[in-house]
Amino acid sequence: MRGSNLHLLNDLQMIWTIGRKDILDGLKNKTIWRYIVIVLLIMVSYRYLPLLGQVGEIEIVVYDQGASSLVEALNNTSQFEVRSVESMQEFEAFMDDGDEGPLGVVIPSGYDLALQSGEPVALEGHVLWSNRTKAETLRTDYEATFSELMGAPVQIQLVNIIIPQQDSMGITRMTALTPLLIVLIVGMMTVPTLMFEEKSTQTLATLLISPAKIGHVIAGKAVAGAAYCLSAGAIALAFNWVFVVNWGSAAVALLGTTLMAVGLGLVLGTFLDNLQQLSVWSMILFQPVLIPVVFFAIEPIFPQAVRSVLPWLPNVALVRLFHNSHTSLEGFNVQWGPLIVLVVSIALLYVLVYWKVRRIEQ
Repeated sequence: MRGSNLHLLNDLQMIWTIGRKDILDGLKNKTIWRYIVIVLLIMVSYRYLPLLGQVGEIEIVVYDQGASSLVEALNNTSQFEVRSVESMQEFEAFMDDGDEGPLGVVIPSGYDLALQSGEPVALEGHVLWSNRTKAETLRTDYEATFSELMGAPVQIQLVNIIIPQQDSMGITRMTALTPLLIVLIVGMMTVPTLMFEEKSTQTLATLLISPAKIGHVIAGKAVAGAAYCLSAGAIALAFNWVFVVNWGSAAVALLGTTLMAVGLGLVLGTFLDNLQQLSVWSMILFQPVLIPVVFFAIEPIFPQAVRSVLPWLPNVALVRLFHNSHTSLEGFNVQWGPLIVLVVSIALLYVLVYWKVRRIEQ
């Protein structure tokens, strides 16, 4: 027992030594830095491209429970594009999508009469979760603008912070894609690049002369890849922190995506021989990885038959975990069946790598 524990400790120490060396080597590798630039561009574009359409008029959702002149005043100004709704349910649905302006307003019945008589009646203000940190600033800005339009003091009382729902079609679907795509790209490209770099510089041959075995070398690459994936994913989540509702779900999603990304990278690195092959096969492999998660971004518009199949795909199960972290305060509001399929799929990747490593050793 003592001897086996010592042997395990030596194995772990050797794997960590190789992994630490690979982490440092990766920071000196120009190819890996190109991948880093690509993922940074993806992160910025997924965060800000949806906002380009919001330049100009500010969209605002208004539920007028009476027939207030404020709605007419808002329609007559160039500052706002008014989305008038007929019910509270419709109001919450438009706000839930997250693309209809930073603040929604409910105008109570008889508001004009109260305003004329000087009675202190406030509008109801509703803000999205992603705008919670600037809710007070939004309230004061809107109060000033509305007061100017009405020629009388207008008060807004913040009554609700709206958390997006699972079926919302807002920006949260795009921000959920960001960490997934970034981690997958980093894992699928960084791990095999490190392996090919050692082959080309003869470092691999030197390592294998030492007590290290090919299994130690592969495991070291996994450690380095996991470090890069976790770092990239953490940066992506931090970049979009205002959208995150449940950090526990986000952490589980990041860990699962890292395991899948590193597994895919190890498969590419053990079965391919050089960067040229990686360029071809990574593009081929990335299509079935990318297309389903893009479909997730527009999932609610698909027929029920398609919507029932998508969650069972491992990559879609991961993006749904990220989306859950944007839409649910309480636990994991996800299906357990697809998660089991996800775990089995990740395990199969590592079984495949283990089989290949055993063949190489033999």
